Amino acid sequence: MRSLLTNDVDPISRHQTMNYYQKPMKTLSLRLPFLGSALILSLIATSCASNVLSQVKTQSLNSQNHQTTPTETQENNQKDRSQSSSSKPSWITLQPGDEEYNIKFAKDGSLSHQGKVLISKIPVSYSSDGSVFYAINIILSNPSPSGNFHFFQACDTQGLCWALYLIDKNQGKVYRTSAGKYGSSQWVQWSKDERYAILADQNEGYSRMYAIDLKTGDSKSVDIGSRAIDLKSFFWLDSRKFKVKIINHPACADCKPDQSKSYWFQENITNIVKK
Repeated sequence: MRSLLTNDVDPISRHQTMNYYQKPMKTLSLRLPFLGSALILSLIATSCASNVLSQVKTQSLNSQNHQTTPTETQENNQKDRSQSSSSKPSWITLQPGDEEYNIKFAKDGSLSHQGKVLISKIPVSYSSDGSVFYAINIILSNPSPSGNFHFFQACDTQGLCWALYLIDKNQGKVYRTSAGKYGSSQWVQWSKDERYAILADQNEGYSRMYAIDLKTGDSKSVDIGSRAIDLKSFFWLDSRKFKVKIINHPACADCKPDQSKSYWFQENITNIVKK
């Protein structure tokens, strides 16, 4: 049997038919390189955009880190400097053998700083026959801003802590000072130049403030009277002047609970020490 494609179809028609089927193949073959190039260009553009975004994100993160690092460092430095005040009570009781701020109250009753004995025995009070009662424990204040100065109250066997002392670490000395008959409040304010300190005494319905010379331990007082000192309100105006609010004393029977009687007390340490 003869094939219809070879015998019954006109050669011209056969040629046209072949051309008809070959044209789409040529068109497809022409389009494939174009599509491949477009795909490659698209991938390159996507990759470039991704790299740009990655660089932008990296720069943004680096910028943020650059901005926060000094703050974090500053906060860490502040934490280091304020560790004594932030993680410990303002005044700390030391029993024999205890040590804080490199100040050790030994079991033999001596007080030392970094191994150097500052005082071998700490007198607290004296009896009528002249015998001495020595400290069995002390209450150590928070340090001055430089860490050099401390106050401490010495307590005897009767639980009386009315003996007040000043420690000068740099000089390796301990000074006996005073801030009230029964001892000062456990509160201290240091002048900015660490030349003086202010302490307070609030007992038996009467209040006083004391200016302590940190070079000598000398103490001078200023009477507030039958009023209370709002210790939290205290602030320095400069290295010598300070201001504090005076309110009705809770132990004063004659004081009326009149808030209008509260007032601000302003004083200069220089005036106090001259008295």
